[in-house]
Amino acid sequence: MSFVLRDYQQKASDAATTFFQDTKKKTNAIMVLPTGSGKSLIIPQIRS
Repeated sequence: MSFVLRDYQQKASDAATTFFQDTKKKTNAIMVLPTGSGKSLIIPQIRS
């Protein structure tokens, strides 16, 4: 199945990818988005 993320979803995915690529950080991450914003679609797009 193929789909295109909306702008705000792509920004969230890009921010998470950038966070996880920084190997010097020793902190946890949390993604907070409103109900119905497509978190289930964003998570698989995060590339570490």
